[in-house]
Amino acid sequence: MGDDQEFGADTTTTTLWSRFGQKRLYVKVDGEQVGYWDVIGGDATAADPGHPQATEHLAAIESAALGWLARHEKETEAPVRAKDPVSGPVSTGVPPPLPSQSVQTELSSPALMPPGASALPAPPADHGRDLSLNKPGDSAREMARAKFREAPISNLAKRLMGRQTGGDWTWRQGVRGEQEVGSALYNATLRTRGWLVLHGITRNARGTDVDHLLIGPGGIFSINAKFHEGKKVWLSEHAIWVGGKATHHLRDARSEAKKVKELLDAAYPSPRDVTPVVVIAGSSSFSRGKKVPSDVVVRHVSEIADWVAGMKEKIRPWEVEQLYGVARWERTWLQP
Repeated sequence: MGDDQEFGADTTTTTLWSRFGQKRLYVKVDGEQVGYWDVIGGDATAADPGHPQATEHLAAIESAALGWLARHEKETEAPVRAKDPVSGPVSTGVPPPLPSQSVQTELSSPALMPPGASALPAPPADHGRDLSLNKPGDSAREMARAKFREAPISNLAKRLMGRQTGGDWTWRQGVRGEQEVGSALYNATLRTRGWLVLHGITRNARGTDVDHLLIGPGGIFSINAKFHEGKKVWLSEHAIWVGGKATHHLRDARSEAKKVKELLDAAYPSPRDVTPVVVIAGSSSFSRGKKVPSDVVVRHVSEIADWVAGMKEKIRPWEVEQLYGVARWERTWLQP
């Protein structure tokens, strides 16, 4: 199915492709293939992300998709799937997710373990998915797609008008934050060896997830990524202030870390502390007051590498691997 539209001096041609459970709207501008729109996922993907006009191409794809959706609204009514095999950018400003962290060696390495210590038993057959395969932002991306599908025309129109509220906007911001923080954590683990990271750990049936779990010599850290584009962020002893308004970021981070510790303690024989962390990304500025929280670590995304590198050893390398070997399996987090 194809459609031709006139946009000023440009002629835009759209062609629908549907196969293998996927539905894409390929877009040409003046005969040049600029990319496609994922009708089910609500994502625009440029044919050449490195093209000097890639941003304009993405805008053209979204504009063409809005017109197509308005004319073929019934064709967007597709069942919501638990996992979309196509994983493209959620919006024009979102970089693609990092390659997933490579799967680590199974559990612990006996050569690194002290006398008397033994590796944990292999995970049971019902251990569930291997969470080490998750990419930063995966969970938020799925929620953004689900929200987009609730009202595709309205959500796309909001994007084109630059409205920064409602619909799938909040979740798309979440994707950007998790991807930026995930990238910073990846670089930190390259710079400082011995650290392992998991992303998007879903821990209950409602879809509540841990953005990032960092395990290494310095301890275990439950990390919340917060993307506040263009906002001034200020940290006081009792709150994180965004654009002059107090948030619940500290409270939520404490609650999450408490639950993470509870679930890890149930799966691992030696209890360990879990430190709550909030990482700020996208802000126009980040500053701290004279007093800051003593129990929650708050960092700007640009500070991650130095923060990780500066930690003292609290956990031996063999136990880091054991803890990671427990945390990487879905069954640890989805309790009956």
